[in-house]
Amino acid sequence: MKQRTVLIVIPAYNEAKHINQVVRAVPKELDGGKERFAVKVVVVDDCSRDDTYNEAKSAGATVLRHVINSGAGAATRTGLRYAEQNSQDLAYVVTIDADGQHATEDVERLIKYAMENNAQMVVGNRLGHNKKDMPLHRTLGNRGLGLIGRFLFGITTEDTQSGLRLYRADIIPAVSGYTIDRYGFCTEMLWLAKRAGITVEEIPIAVRYSEETVANGQSNWGAVDLILDWLWIRISK
Repeated sequence: MKQRTVLIVIPAYNEAKHINQVVRAVPKELDGGKERFAVKVVVVDDCSRDDTYNEAKSAGATVLRHVINSGAGAATRTGLRYAEQNSQDLAYVVTIDADGQHATEDVERLIKYAMENNAQMVVGNRLGHNKKDMPLHRTLGNRGLGLIGRFLFGITTEDTQSGLRLYRADIIPAVSGYTIDRYGFCTEMLWLAKRAGITVEEIPIAVRYSEETVANGQSNWGAVDLILDWLWIRISK
């Protein structure tokens, strides 16, 4: 039997400082407990102004490049569409952030969990597990967004904005048709999953926070835009 594949999708914008190391940190194979998987890494360069494209390429990733900066949601969608078009022998798609905050060990934990529990979609939950490391404003902001998501969409996932997620290959078409190009896409995907009857599960993960990681996070105005995007899709769909 031919070895199945896990596709790692990394949306990236101006991440030349980190992306080479992030790509190289992903092993050539991942252990799912019951099965070992070949690994392919796809970086979606969202029209970066720095050397993200070449750094990712030199690290061995397949790099897809946007000619216009379109947002994290659009970059992730491009990666998921690539997965749909290259689905032969594909078992799972895992998305990770480009700044190095996610550990390879947690990627493997998501895969093992999915294998053991026949999970369709697994979200890495940063809340609670990282109380000592996560800045207070980040913790409060993420919990607040989770409550708003629950109110608007009936979503019970605690960490709605986590970038570390696993999707079983067969559910990609059901969750990739979201319309938000900015960070609000994370919650819209959960809503699409709920409407499609897909069970979303969570496991705790560790996150490496740095001053740079925190600085690159959502601003207050970004959070307002995110909520406005949510309100728009809730009213229009």
